[in-house]
This record gives sequence, structure tokens and C-alpha cells, in this order.
Amino acid sequence: MFILTLAVAGIAAYLTGVVRLRKAGHHWPMARTVSWTGGMLLLAAITCLGVARYAYVLFSVHMIQHMVLSMVVPILLVLGAPVTLALRALRRPADPRVRGPREWLLVILHSRIARVFTYPLVALGIYVASLYGLYFSDVLGTLMRYHLGHLAMIAHFVIAGYLLFWVLIGSDPGRRRMHPALLVMVHFLAMVAHAFFGFVLLQSTTIIGLDWYAAVHPAWAQPLLDDQRLGAGLAWAFGELPAAAILLLLVRQWIRSDEREQARTDRASDRALAAGEDDELARYNEYLLKWPTG
Repeated sequence: MFILTLAVAGIAAYLTGVVRLRKAGHHWPMARTVSWTGGMLLLAAITCLGVARYAYVLFSVHMIQHMVLSMVVPILLVLGAPVTLALRALRRPADPRVRGPREWLLVILHSRIARVFTYPLVALGIYVASLYGLYFSDVLGTLMRYHLGHLAMIAHFVIAGYLLFWVLIGSDPGRRRMHPALLVMVHFLAMVAHAFFGFVLLQSTTIIGLDWYAAVHPAWAQPLLDDQRLGAGLAWAFGELPAAAILLLLVRQWIRSDEREQARTDRASDRALAAGEDDELARYNEYLLKWPTG
């Protein structure tokens, strides 16, 4: 009920912000609203319906839940641009000396801690370290054994994934502006780390969370090691689909960035030519024409 309540509250708060913007005469893209709402509904479904029940007793189903919570849900939430909506919908306090929710949000966005955690390599490190640290240690069984531990694990999946994809494809203010080529490289490293994780887990003969899964394993289910290898295969295959979609999006942003830079250079060249000034691009083109081609 905790996560279900959180999802309902998240949808209600988001829609309230959208309604407030539209009443003020401002446009908000429907695609963002659909993305945020879909992410919250998927979060509620994957943690409250049948998948959540079987994720407690089957490692393979738990891995499906993990992949959805750490990849699909965060991507949908990031594409909803909730920070942008909050900054536009929250009202400024009547007294300029008082900090309201909007002002505190800006303080957090521009804080040193936020800048550290939103650095691409830091966000990647958190995402990868949590993946390997959870399954190649004794942490999983402990977290599964306690309700608060399980909730903390779910929250970490979503937050770590949100942080990484916010850095990669987010459009909110406060995000570091970096060349898409660097972001493509960071995402490629995440894909490699994820694929290697699935490969190692697929080859492993050690039962992860043995104490927990041995105690709750259903009599009708396949042996623990076979179920674990099924989960590893699902993680390997399932994780590549959203990763490939993000890679295509980043490459598209890279191409658009180069096109904007080329257009800026052409405009500067045209202004220099019209003013009769020396232009670096013209000098470079003249240098290329003089370069021997044979």
C-alpha cells in the first residue's frame, strides 16, 4: 500500500501542476504527461500485482521486477520532466524574503551535492555498483527478509535508474550540459556492465540469497539454480531493449547537436562575409583548397 499510495500521490501532484499551467494559459506537452503517468502506473503494477507476489519467492520473477524498476520506470519518469513542471507550476511566495517550495527546489538543483551526484560517471558508478553489490554479496537475502529492507531495495532501484537516465536524457534544468558523445560513451559503459553482469550470473553456480530462497521456494518451481539462470538470461535479454532505445535517442541528440553547431558556424561566416571581416571558416576552406590532392 505504501508504493501504491506514493504512485497515486505522484500522479495527482503531476496532474495538478499540469492543470495549473493550463489555467494560466501555458502549454504542457501531452507526451510528458502520458510518460509520467505511465511510469507511476507501471511502478504500482510491478510492486502491487501478481509479479510482486511471485518476486518474493522466485529469483527469476524478482529479476524481471528489478529490470522494470531500474530501467523502464525511470525512463518514463525522466521523460515526464517533473522538475520542469514543478518549477513552472509552483507559485512564488508573496514575501520575497521567504523561500517557498520552488526556491528550495532551485537550491537543491544548484547545490554541490546535486552536481556531484549528477556527474555522469558518478551516476553510472552508483547504478553499476548497486547492481553488482546487491547480487554478489549477502545483501539480497537480508533485504528480502524484512519489509522495510524490501521497500528500501525497491526505492534504490528506481532512484539509481532515475539518476542515471536523468543525466543521460533528462531535459530538466539543473542537469549538466555535456556533449552527446560523452553521454553515448557513458551509456555504452552501462550497457557493457549490464551485459557482463548477466553473463557472470548466467555462468555462476552459487545460489544468490540461498537462505531466503531455500526457505520460500515453491514445491512446484524448478530448482533454485535453474531459476537463477533463467533470471540471469531474462536480465541479459530484457535489459538490452530499453538500453538500445536510449542509445538511439542519444545518437539522435548527437546528430542534432552537430547540426546546430554547423548552423551557428555558417551564420557567423555569413555575418563576417557581409561585414567584410576576416572569417576563420573561410580561411580554413581556402587552406583546404590549397592542400595537394595527389
